[in-house]
Amino acid sequence: MANDQPLYRELRLYTQKGDALVLYVGLERLTDGQFSVCQAEFLYEDDDLEKRLADIAFNTASMFLGLEEVSDCDFHPSIEDAVAAHDRDFQAVTKEGSNA
Repeated sequence: MANDQPLYRELRLYTQKGDALVLYVGLERLTDGQFSVCQAEFLYEDDDLEKRLADIAFNTASMFLGLEEVSDCDFHPSIEDAVAAHDRDFQAVTKEGSNA
């Protein structure tokens, strides 16, 4: 059975920011090697990590079940570009929200 939809590989990238571990959830579109970061989660030592990680997995799967759209993700030529774009978008949203 042929599949006319692109295949994606999930990527989990980690970095430290202050006292938080930042988990970026990205996708690599295998048809063209483009990358997207669809979400970033700040994890803390006192979090219920089992629940948080389960929620993150649910959110990722939701994109493919039609609850959200993978097509809404912006794809970039490198994973570093995708992370930088996500951070810029997040900072822009944060600044807009603080002006309200």
